[in-house]
Amino acid sequence: LVVAVVPKSDDYALPRFITALLWALGVTGIASLFFPDLASFHLLLLQIPVLALSYILTGTGPMIRLLAKSSGHDRARQRAMRMFAERGVHQTRDRSGLLIMLSELEHQVVILGDAGIHAKVGDPGWEGYVKRIVAGLQKGQAGQSVVAVLEDLGEILATHFPAREDDTNELSNQVVVES
Repeated sequence: LVVAVVPKSDDYALPRFITALLWALGVTGIASLFFPDLASFHLLLLQIPVLALSYILTGTGPMIRLLAKSSGHDRARQRAMRMFAERGVHQTRDRSGLLIMLSELEHQVVILGDAGIHAKVGDPGWEGYVKRIVAGLQKGQAGQSVVAVLEDLGEILATHFPAREDDTNELSNQVVVES
């Protein structure tokens, strides 16, 4: 079982660049309307600082949240799948590994279970657990909601994957907090 909290699931570099490029083109288009005698070379030079400034500004919290609004769920899921593989959650003996990831910027919770546990819980079950954690987050009870879900999932794991004498803890119990 891995519980992880990440500040954001992606750096959103491509949407930031596209937005900055559109701003640069827009500003130079407006500049050419107001200053028709301005040489094309100067308009091109104007694009460079506008592009750089726009890219920097789209990296601020409110702007990146706006950019993440449309694709945040998908990017959080992709990040969770990468973490699932990176942390070896898929390498447990009974295929009972479990990842719960909270992504702060996107306001997303993703729960991924390996094949063994997924067969017992299924997609509707994971969705129910995600909704419980999200409800807890909205009430300001993030820790309590995650612990409650962990307790329920622990019972499912104990029922379907009972401890054996030769068991070892295959995954770290430390909460992963990325900065």
